[in-house]
Amino acid sequence: MKNFPHLFEPIQIGKTTVKNRIFMPPLSTNLADKGYEVRECDGLGYIPGEIVRFTQTQEKERIPHVGWNEILKREDSPLFDGIADGTNYYFVHSYHFQVAKEENIATVTPYCGEFLSSVVKDNIVGTQFHPEKSQKAGFKLIKNFLSM
Repeated sequence: MKNFPHLFEPIQIGKTTVKNRIFMPPLSTNLADKGYEVRECDGLGYIPGEIVRFTQTQEKERIPHVGWNEILKREDSPLFDGIADGTNYYFVHSYHFQVAKEENIATVTPYCGEFLSSVVKDNIVGTQFHPEKSQKAGFKLIKNFLSM
């Protein structure tokens, strides 16, 4: 994290100061404005958008989305240094993040049309996939994360 000292600065969200500045677990309502995973729920709203359930676009698509799928880069991020476009990661989810601003999309994945598979804003990054379950590609991403 030596190259990005701003990662250690607290984030002010409304009246709350968040000291845990980077979220690495799969994306959740915590980052979005609103989510619908169990019921409608307000999130922190740090990244404008909503967490919504997948809609099947082809008969062969199953929900939940479980298994390996590729990521396609939309934005350069140190998180994906040395990781080729089209690298496969492991997913387990029925919901996905629909962001309000395209600039927050780091990667997308082709499934049920196309969905955001990682997001970046300021010093926050989040993934829809599970790096810890994604073998070599996941370890590379975690290594990149730790060296930011």
